[in-house]
Amino acid sequence: MLNNKLSFKLNPKGFNYGYIILLFFVLSLCADFIDKIEIFHKIDFIKFNRLLKGAFIIFCLFFIIKHFKFVLKELKYVLVLTLILCVIFLIKIDYLDLYKQEFLRYVFLFLSFPLLFYVFYIEKLDIKTSLYKVFKYAILLNTVVIIIGALFSLKIVETYKFTRFGYNGILLSQGFTPYFYLAATMLFWSFRDKKMFLLTLILSIVSGIKGVYFAECLALSLMVLCNKELSKMFKIKVLSVLFIVFAALVIILLNTHPFKELMDSNSFLSALFSYRTDNLLCEIETLSRDNFNIFIGANGADISRLELQIVDIFMFFGLTGLLVYGVFVFKLIKIIKGNTLALIFLATAVLLSALSGNLFYIPLSSFVLVITLFSLVQIQDSTV
Repeated sequence: MLNNKLSFKLNPKGFNYGYIILLFFVLSLCADFIDKIEIFHKIDFIKFNRLLKGAFIIFCLFFIIKHFKFVLKELKYVLVLTLILCVIFLIKIDYLDLYKQEFLRYVFLFLSFPLLFYVFYIEKLDIKTSLYKVFKYAILLNTVVIIIGALFSLKIVETYKFTRFGYNGILLSQGFTPYFYLAATMLFWSFRDKKMFLLTLILSIVSGIKGVYFAECLALSLMVLCNKELSKMFKIKVLSVLFIVFAALVIILLNTHPFKELMDSNSFLSALFSYRTDNLLCEIETLSRDNFNIFIGANGADISRLELQIVDIFMFFGLTGLLVYGVFVFKLIKIIKGNTLALIFLATAVLLSALSGNLFYIPLSSFVLVITLFSLVQIQDSTV
């Protein structure tokens, strides 16, 4: 994976990039909550979360330029993949206003990856414990916020602006929430923190998000299946319980507003996928040879985010984009090869994104994906 002959000193003054990563994560959670307050209460204010991500990207670009020799030597594929996405975007330069926001969101992962890789695999900073503490305090704070909000009927702690069951507290969107809780679940399990593990599962249930239910159930199922210490009969029993709980939660949720009305007026699939399948069919009807290219995606078409990650990438970047992200995921698998929990986390996140999107679209989701994967590898390495 790494060139063992890599011996040049990249950080001679001892500047701790790890602190920058953790600070960005904490400030992003705070800025997102501020943004949530603004959205729910319709306050026109500065978007601190966007400014923060912009500043972080500039810092990442500075890191790449400063350590270009290292990036070129160890992460050449990241540069190539980023270049391909940039070329696709430049081809569509006539539609800059139409696609610039999506491009910046999708390219965030590739621009931030060299810094994250360097911190975990070159400096080998012990980020895992600090990240565990960040998640722990965030989950505890979120629990308190949700309880207070539920008791006093504060709309701000709810997952959705409209009338629908769900509480995600300080978390900004239903798109980011599944990945945040999934990452917390995996970290708490790795640190054998049973109390925080169970608390995260409880918060997952009260989130009212089908994607959260799917991710937690799938991750737990894979963890049980991959545990060689458990008997076959025990695995069958646990998997049966997990399936029953998952099915029960989804059925209960689908029998609440607005899903019940949606099933009556449309279909079960419309309710299960929250109109994603319906929107996909409508989106396809708007495409033509004049506004869409199979290799580079939309080229004039006013595409909407369907929250089906594979479809969204194809719509924006075409088959070339799918190849780019496929190669990147393959490289991630090679980096974390041999770490069961990390592979389970990656597989769950990718499968979840295929059904509900937002893994590569929401910058903080892809950020959490990478730092959690690398932390899980650190945890296993420290116990060997």
